Amino acid sequence: MARKKSNPLDTPEWHALRHEVALVRHLLGSGVTALGRASYGSKIGEYYTAFFGISVGLERLSKLIQVADRAISNNGQMPGERIIRGFGHKIVMLANVVETVTQKHRLKLTYPRPTYAISKKCLECLDAFADANRGRYANFATIDDPHLGVEEPLSKWWAEVAESIFKNTITAKKSSSALRKWHR
Repeated sequence: MARKKSNPLDTPEWHALRHEVALVRHLLGSGVTALGRASYGSKIGEYYTAFFGISVGLERLSKLIQVADRAISNNGQMPGERIIRGFGHKIVMLANVVETVTQKHRLKLTYPRPTYAISKKCLECLDAFADANRGRYANFATIDDPHLGVEEPLSKWWAEVAESIFKNTITAKKSSSALRKWHR
């Protein structure tokens, strides 16, 4: 008598993935919401909340995509924890791997990865923030050694992302007025 094959979506591995997806959704949502509320003048903490949520959310989303790709390529067999840990934490590299997975499966995305220079700078800043040695612990590192040369994440974001947005979207006259308002 042949055994009936069970639904693979009913396995504990798929339930774990579903939980991870819920976590990623909330990390990205709270991160983007915090970024929208952030103000360089009065709500600096929102930037850090945003950087945490978005960087960890993107990292985990990229890993979920790689896990799904491995499962698809191996008849539903999930990769082990050691393999998943080997995916690393570098957001730019993870985004590049996701891009190759997209191409491998010839996926037509409704919202493909942006190729604008500002988008690349956003990923680079989030990547730098995710790096524990120079990003999310930069403030503690500076307490220990103020001359360490660690670029504080908010300063990096402001210099490489915000100023670029101002230069590309606001005329010089308007940007100087906007900057004065932000620094009050």
